[in-house]
Amino acid sequence: MDWISSKKIDTFRTCGYRYHEMYLNKSREKGKWEPNSNYQNLEKNIKKGFEERSKIFRGRIPALEYGLDFTRPDKFNEEAIKYCEEKFNEFFENNKITKFENRFKPVFSRYDSNYGFFSPVSFTALLNGVSTAFYVNMSGSVKSAENLPWDTEYIINCWILSRELKDIKGIAFIYPFSGEIFSAEITREHVDAGLSAAQKFLHELSVSNKKSRRNPFCDWCDFQGECPAWKDYPMTMKKEDRRQLFRLSYSKLDVYKRCPFLFEKIYVKKIAQKPRDFFSVGSTIHSVMEELETMDTPPPMEEIRQLYNKMWLSAGFSTQEDEDRVKEETWAWFKEYLEKIALNPYIKADEIELYFQFPIKGKLVVNGFIDRIDKLENGKYEIIDYKTETSMRTQEDVDEDMQLTAYFWACSKLGYDVEKMSLHFNRFQKNISTTRTPDDIEKFENEILDWYSKIENETEYKPSENKYCDNCDFRPECPIFADK
Repeated sequence: MDWISSKKIDTFRTCGYRYHEMYLNKSREKGKWEPNSNYQNLEKNIKKGFEERSKIFRGRIPALEYGLDFTRPDKFNEEAIKYCEEKFNEFFENNKITKFENRFKPVFSRYDSNYGFFSPVSFTALLNGVSTAFYVNMSGSVKSAENLPWDTEYIINCWILSRELKDIKGIAFIYPFSGEIFSAEITREHVDAGLSAAQKFLHELSVSNKKSRRNPFCDWCDFQGECPAWKDYPMTMKKEDRRQLFRLSYSKLDVYKRCPFLFEKIYVKKIAQKPRDFFSVGSTIHSVMEELETMDTPPPMEEIRQLYNKMWLSAGFSTQEDEDRVKEETWAWFKEYLEKIALNPYIKADEIELYFQFPIKGKLVVNGFIDRIDKLENGKYEIIDYKTETSMRTQEDVDEDMQLTAYFWACSKLGYDVEKMSLHFNRFQKNISTTRTPDDIEKFENEILDWYSKIENETEYKPSENKYCDNCDFRPECPIFADK
């Protein structure tokens, strides 16, 4: 029987080839992962703290830094761990923990004769009188209540626990590197969503061709060396060296330029942003276009509408009425974009969602995805990026757009002779094109290095007021708006 966890589902959706090699190809070793004693010791310390709090106090709760090797790189620095310890102690003071029970193996649940699912519960305890399953999460974003209906890890665990540990009524995730503890009630809605997610995954698994796909996690994959997606890619550094470098995408840099306070929340403390209706609209349009761009011949409009309905993401809307209205309005302008531009004439894309990553002077790796690349009749190429934003940009804005410069830089390294780059403003059925020259490459690298230096030396993460503040998840805690 094949046992599946939410982590395996995420692996499959990130790269079918890696999933196949790790979990289905029985002749292959399942990676070369070795236990990290720092992770293991930290989890033991956390469990010990909860255990001591769950009964009559019998002595000093162990410090979180006990048994950790701070000479190792990455997240294990003493200052960060002590901060987490303070946050945990604050949690203990404000919550009642009783009936701690350590879990030495996952919770298994059989689905059918071929598949089963498992949930890696770390321990269980009564949290303020509610029987709760705790998960120590050493990576990933801190969850939010608004994201739970679409959070695969959460809903799959809800479904498994509802089947196997019926007394469990809540789930809590512990994030040692940010000091956050997120808890939520297990609801029937989330259990049903977990079952649907499991069924959807098994369907995807049955029809998938296990295609490889370059993505930001590939440098940590044991199978990157023989992966078809990386064949002939112009690598300039060893994988072990690339892993140590800071990673910077344009979207990540854009957040820092806009507001260091927001950057800290998202990329340092890894707090997930709440779903927003405009995120859902943008994701839906990109998903539909990604499907269409690979077809030799586009389907009739009524079939595209069915695809649109299938891809529609229902997240971030205040009411069902609001979602229905936005869905219809979005289809109206998207259909017009298809008729006027995307299908007039239809051109099959040369590349879609092209992932790139290249180091700059051995200091950082710049990475990202390019929406689309078209091969022109003269043999040169056009870079296309889709925009669903509610306002147009000027030609000057596009000429100075750093994101397009990053794409030009990356494509030059990948061997594409780029003639032009275009932003497709789907909502307005308009394109604005621009060009770059080889001189822009050196300017881009120098500018990136300057921003990298600022990020690396950042200690205060001061907020900066901007036009997006009204929709910021962290406005209530932002110092700028504290007294407003």
